[in-house]
Amino acid sequence: MEKSLKPGLALLLFCFLNLNLFPQSSPTLNKPQENFTQLLSNAQSLLAEGQYSRALKILQQSLNLARTAEEKKSALFYLAETNASLGQLPQASERYVQCLELARKLADSATIQYCQKAIEIIDLFNKAKELRQDKKCSEAIETLNRAIVICNEIKNDTLKMKCLRRKSLCLLDMNDSENYLKVNIEANTIAKKLKNAYEIIITLNNIGHWYFSINNINLAIDYFTQAISYINEDTLPQDIFDIYYNLGTVYNEIGNFDRAIEYFNNALAIISNDRTNPYYSATLIGLGFSYVKKGLSTGSREDYDRAFDCFSQAQQIAAKTGNKNYEVITYNNLGSLKAHLEENLDALYYLNKARALAEELKLNSYLASIYTNIGIIYGRLGDYQNSTLFYDKAINLAVNENENRYLWESYLEKANLLRKQGQPEEAKFYYLNSINIIESLRSQLLTEEDKASFFGSDKRLDAYYNLTDLLINQQEKGSSQSTLGQAFNYMERARARAFLESIEASKVSQQFPVDIRLANREKELMSDLSRIYTRLITPEVEDKERTALLDQVKRLEEDLENVRRQIRSKNPAFANLAYPEVITYEQARKEFVDWKTAVFAFLVGKDSAYAFCLTRKGLKVYPVPAQKELREMVTRHRRAISDTDNQDFSSGYTLYKALIEPGLENGLKNGLNKLLIVPDDILTILPFETLVLSSQPADWLVRHYTINYAPSLSSLKGLAHKQNRKDRKKPSYNLLAIGDPYYGELEEKYSELSTKTIFQNLYSLSDMKFYRLRYSEEEVRRISGQIPKSRMLTRERASEDLVKRANLADYRILHFAAHGLIDDQKPARSAIVLTLDNDPAEDGFLQMREILNLKLNADLVVLSSCQTGLGQFIRGEGIEGLSRAFFYAGASSVLMSLWTVNDQVASQFMDRFYLHLKQSESQAEALRAVKLEMIESGVVSHPFYWAPFVINGDGDLKMFVPGYQTPLVIGLSVLGLTLGALIFRKKLFNNKKGH
Repeated sequence: MEKSLKPGLALLLFCFLNLNLFPQSSPTLNKPQENFTQLLSNAQSLLAEGQYSRALKILQQSLNLARTAEEKKSALFYLAETNASLGQLPQASERYVQCLELARKLADSATIQYCQKAIEIIDLFNKAKELRQDKKCSEAIETLNRAIVICNEIKNDTLKMKCLRRKSLCLLDMNDSENYLKVNIEANTIAKKLKNAYEIIITLNNIGHWYFSINNINLAIDYFTQAISYINEDTLPQDIFDIYYNLGTVYNEIGNFDRAIEYFNNALAIISNDRTNPYYSATLIGLGFSYVKKGLSTGSREDYDRAFDCFSQAQQIAAKTGNKNYEVITYNNLGSLKAHLEENLDALYYLNKARALAEELKLNSYLASIYTNIGIIYGRLGDYQNSTLFYDKAINLAVNENENRYLWESYLEKANLLRKQGQPEEAKFYYLNSINIIESLRSQLLTEEDKASFFGSDKRLDAYYNLTDLLINQQEKGSSQSTLGQAFNYMERARARAFLESIEASKVSQQFPVDIRLANREKELMSDLSRIYTRLITPEVEDKERTALLDQVKRLEEDLENVRRQIRSKNPAFANLAYPEVITYEQARKEFVDWKTAVFAFLVGKDSAYAFCLTRKGLKVYPVPAQKELREMVTRHRRAISDTDNQDFSSGYTLYKALIEPGLENGLKNGLNKLLIVPDDILTILPFETLVLSSQPADWLVRHYTINYAPSLSSLKGLAHKQNRKDRKKPSYNLLAIGDPYYGELEEKYSELSTKTIFQNLYSLSDMKFYRLRYSEEEVRRISGQIPKSRMLTRERASEDLVKRANLADYRILHFAAHGLIDDQKPARSAIVLTLDNDPAEDGFLQMREILNLKLNADLVVLSSCQTGLGQFIRGEGIEGLSRAFFYAGASSVLMSLWTVNDQVASQFMDRFYLHLKQSESQAEALRAVKLEMIESGVVSHPFYWAPFVINGDGDLKMFVPGYQTPLVIGLSVLGLTLGALIFRKKLFNNKKGH
C-alpha cells in the first residue's frame, strides 16, 4: 500500500554524491622523528599506499622542521597533493600558491609550471561548480573538460579524478545517465590506481546509484557494499551516511526489512546530531517504512508503533524546515499505516493532506501511490465509485511515469475492487497485469535469496493467491472445468520459485569457473569466520572479547554476502541462465500421479486457504481453514504429539477431517497407498503421518499411506532433472556415515554449557548443550555394518576437515548423526556440529553457507539431528534451512527431523530404516515401515518418538536391489529393537535430550 520512501532518485539519492567521504584510518603515530628527510620519505611511502591522513600529519611535521627553501618547497608540494587527494581543494590551492612562490625564488621551472597549472585546474573546478549551481551544466562540462586536458598535460590524476566526478554530477543533472556511468567508472579506475579510498567510496556509491536507477538491484547492492568495505576507523561519520541510507533503501525494495532497519539505524546514528538536516527526515521515513512492512509479516503492533513514531518525527521536522516534499511522503505513509490498522477515517485525513500537497508540487510518482492508498480506503468504506476513480488515476500516472514499482499494487487493488463488485473477468485482467509486473521486477534480481525476499514480502503474493481464489470460486459457479487447472497453475507459480531456480543455478556454479580473485576472497572470509567460531567456543573467553568476536562475525558475513553477489554478477553464465518453467496441471498429472498416488498441495492465505487434491481421476479443490485458525490447529496438534504423557490425539482427527478427507471422498481413496504432500505456511512443520483417520486408537494416517513431502511439484521435477541418474557417473560407495563427534572440553568439562551462552544473540532459535551423543557412534557403526561399500567417521575423525576433503560426490548416501544448530532468522548460520578440535582452519560447524559449496551426487542425505527440518519461513517459499542447502549441493532427497529427538531412539530408528531400505523399498516406504514397527512396539509407540522424521524431495527412489537381507537377519534386528526398547523404557519416557 505504501509509496516507496526514496524521495525520488534525482531528488534525494543522487544529491548525496556531493558529500565528502573520508575513509582512511588514523592509527596512533609514533613519536615524531626530528629528521626532515626521514619524515618526508615516510610520508611519500604512506602516500604510495593511499594512507593520506597519516601522510598529512607527517608532512605538517616535516614543514615545521624544514630549514631551507628547497625543503619547504618539497613539504608544501606534497602537502598540496595530499590536501587534493583528501578533497580539501581550498587548502590544496593555498599550498600550491605557497609552493609556487618558493619555486620562483629557486628558479625551479618545472615546479613553477606544475603549480600554475594545478592552481588553474582548481580555479576551473570551482568555476564549474558555480556554473552547475546556476544550472548552466553544459558550460560547466566545457569548463571541466578544459581542466581535464590540463590534468593530462601535468599528469595529475588526483585532480583529474576530482574533475571527472564533478563532471558526472553535471551529466546527471542533464539526464545523460550513460555518460554519467562512464565518467564515474573512469574516476573509479584512477582512484583504485592511486589507492584513494576516499574517492573509491564516492565513485562506487555513484555507480551503485546508476544501477539502482535502472532497477538492477543486485549490482546496486554490490557497489554500495563494496563502498562500505573501504570505510575504516578514520572515516568521518557524516561522509558515509549516504551509503548506509542507500543500502537501507535498496533492501526495502527487495523486502529484506531487517537488513534495511539495520542500515537505516546506522545512518540515523550518524546524522542524529543535526535534526534540521533534511536527510534526517529522509532516514526516519525509510526506517518507518521498514517497520510498517515488517509489521505486515509479523503482525506485531510494536513494529507499527515504531513506524508511527518515525513518521511523526519526520513530519514535524519537515513542517518545521519547510520541506514540502518530505511532508508529502510522511503524510502518505502515516495514512498508509493508519489504513493497515483499519483506522480508515484517520487514514483518509492524512492521505488527503498528502494528495493536496503532491498535486500542488506535481509529484506524479508519489501521487500514483497516494491515489492507490485513497482508493483502498474508499473501497473499504463501500464508496466504489470514488475508489475506482482513484485507482484509475493511479494507474494512468504510474504508466505515464513508468513506475512499475508501484503499478503492480495499483493493478492488484483495482482487481480486488472489481471482484467485490462481481466483475470476475475484469478482475482477472488486472490480477494478470499485476502478476506480469511482479514477475518482471523479480527477474531483475540475481540471487535466489533476494528473489525469495522480494516475492514473499509486501502484498506481492496476494496477486497470485487472490487470482487463484477467484478462479476456484468461478469454477464453483459453473465455469469451465479448465478453470481449476488454471487455478492450479497459479498456485504452483506462487510456490518455492526461488528454490526451483536455485536448483538450476547450482548446476551453473559447479560447471562454470568463477573469478579466481573472488573465489580466493570467499575462501579467506570463510576461513576468518571459522577462526572466530573456534575462538568463540572457548569457555574462558571474556565477555568483552566475546562481544567483539560476535561483531566481527556479522561484518564478515556481510562481506561474504557481497563477494557471492559479485561472483554471480561477474559470471556471464548466471546472466544467461534460463530458469526452468513452472510445471502445469497437465504436466503434473503425467509426472507425479498414478492410480496409487494422490498429491495434496496447499495454499494458505490470510483470508482463505485451499487444498488441491490431484489424482488420476482429476483435480479436486476445496477450502481448508485460513491462516489464523490453521496455525492454532497445527500448534495444538504438535503440542499433543510431542508430549509423551498425552494420549489424546483428537487434534489429529480434526486436522484430517479438514485437510485430507475432503480430497478422498466419493471413492477417491480406493486403491491409493501413497500421498505426496506440498505444504504451505504452518503446514511445513506438520508431520501429516500423525493425522488420525477415525475415533479408533492410533488410527494414524501413516498406517494407511506412504507419505512424502516436497516444496513444490516444479522443484521436485527440477531435482529429478538435475540428478539425471541415467547419464551421471555411478558413485563408488554406498554410504558415508559421520557420527559421535568429539566436542573436546565442551564435552568433558562443560557439557551443560549452552549455545545461548556461547553465541549469545548470534543464533535465534537453537539452544543446544554440547554433551556427547553416545548412541550416535553405535548408530553409524550398525548402519555401516549393514550397508556394503560404506565408510565411517567417528569421534576425532568426524571432523569438518575430513568431511570436506572426502570426495562426497562418490557416495550415494550421506548420514550425519550429530548435534544440529538451527537459526530461523539467519539460516546461513544453521549448522551440523562436527568435531570441535580447535583447528583454526575449520571450526567444526558445517554451516548452511558451506554446504552450498559442497559437490554431492547423493540420492539421500540423512540428518539424524534435532530440528533439522526447521529454519526460516519465507511466505510462498517454505522453510529455508539445511535441507535446501543439501538439495542445492546435489542431493535428491533429505531425511530430516521436525523436533528434538532422543539419542537412543534415533539410533534404533536409523538402524531399522536402513534395514528396510535394503529390502528394495523406496526411501519413503522404508521410513513408513520403521514408523509402523514403532507404533506396534507398545514402548516407543507415542508419536513423539516416530513422527519427527520426514522425507523431503524424491522419496520414491529405491536404493538397493533385492536380496541384501535374510529372514534370520531381519528377525534378529526386530528382536534387537524390541529388547532395546524394553530395557530403556523408563529412560525414554523421562529423558527428552535431543541431538
